[in-house]
Amino acid sequence: MSLLEIAKQTLQNFDPKKDSPNQMSNEGLPTGTYDVVINNAYYNAYESGYECICISAEVLTGDYTGRKEFINVNLDPTTEVNQKYRFILEKNIKLIAQFCDVIGFEPSDENWEDQYTLGEAIQPHAQGKQLILEVKQSTTKKGKVVSNYEFKAYPEDMAPSVEPADLTEDDLPF
Repeated sequence: MSLLEIAKQTLQNFDPKKDSPNQMSNEGLPTGTYDVVINNAYYNAYESGYECICISAEVLTGDYTGRKEFINVNLDPTTEVNQKYRFILEKNIKLIAQFCDVIGFEPSDENWEDQYTLGEAIQPHAQGKQLILEVKQSTTKKGKVVSNYEFKAYPEDMAPSVEPADLTEDDLPF
């Protein structure tokens, strides 16, 4: 696709007088199952004041190879949304627990102190982990498209396996 074609597609609904060029499209991966690698998972605080655990996953195979999916999970029980709709907070807690299970990390009680502490504890265990990401998109009553995620480990017969190499000092280049 040429620059002109991409520009026409990108600018189709963009008004430079009203719209911010920094506003990212909310289009995530479409409904489907994806083989992904976790680039990072960490606590993040945006300039807007929104805080969350951010999971960055990159698709490894298929039509969306190389595409990144950024999954923001808010676990702050004091936010207005989480207080008003407790089921959202509970769903997010389950999602993070599922993510931790798939990456092989069991958070301690101390890790669950707050989302900052949990994000810091998850980070060293997540990077480079390969897993299955299942995305299901749905539309809210107000017409907003939202993505729902599930993290899954590979079935035993499909699990990516890397056998440690038997190295001796003679194999080393120095």
